[in-house]
Amino acid sequence: MQYTTTSEGSLFEHLIQAFPDSSRSTLRSWVSHGRILVNGHRVTRTDTKVGPKVTIELASKPLPKEGPLRIHYEDRDIIVVEKPSGLLSVAKDTGEEPSVHAWLKHRFPGRVIPVVHRLDQDTSGLMVFGISEEGFRRLKEALQQGHVKRVYRAVVEGCLSKSGTWESYLVEDKYLKMQVVPKGAKDAERAVTHFSVLKVGEVYTLIDCELETGKKNQIRVQAAHAGHPLAGDKKYGGTERDAFRLCLHARLLSFTHPITGAPMKFESSPPKFFDRLIWKKSSQ
Repeated sequence: MQYTTTSEGSLFEHLIQAFPDSSRSTLRSWVSHGRILVNGHRVTRTDTKVGPKVTIELASKPLPKEGPLRIHYEDRDIIVVEKPSGLLSVAKDTGEEPSVHAWLKHRFPGRVIPVVHRLDQDTSGLMVFGISEEGFRRLKEALQQGHVKRVYRAVVEGCLSKSGTWESYLVEDKYLKMQVVPKGAKDAERAVTHFSVLKVGEVYTLIDCELETGKKNQIRVQAAHAGHPLAGDKKYGGTERDAFRLCLHARLLSFTHPITGAPMKFESSPPKFFDRLIWKKSSQ
């Protein structure tokens, strides 16, 4: 499909007009994976300025390849990779989007690669997969028993004054959005996140979050419920004023190797712009 612009604006603004039925996460994913052509040239930033009478085109989906992913560790039983923001962990039902899971199946043809855990599409950072049946089974058990340490770096809106714990009960509504509900509500699942305040600015606060449980959108919905939505998280009440993406990064992953028993610890540096947001001055 081709779309010709009629006014000046950012690429993202034009994409919203050109593809009104596609989610904003999908639009960002297309851009970050080089699927958007502007006058025949690939553009990989949503904030690129685009003038009038410019042709925007959606290119064919690329085959899964090693390019988008950094491998932190690999053996015959497990693989630890770093996912960029905008890439799905697992393809949706339509199977139209690239994903970490699709890339792994392409890398290990003929193997069944079950999913141990997921990251939201707009979250970046570390993931582990079991690439042998026993590796997957034991990793999954360790995760369910709370023996896998997962720490996320996040930027939240507002001044979060002290460290603490968010404990709540979550359910998914009919719009596939997580909601905080009273204890004992139907289908409610307990969610616990321990957070540490690292830096406090005038507009944003930098925090680390360690998961005790791992529910869908857990950090995002709990932070929003506490009155401090994640920067860039429009789904849960955050704004995209200063953040071009969701400010959540899986920075640490630690566990015991499911086969050898060796201690495994992996770290990934959060995006540098997370720190820059803390220096943002209030306009008041």
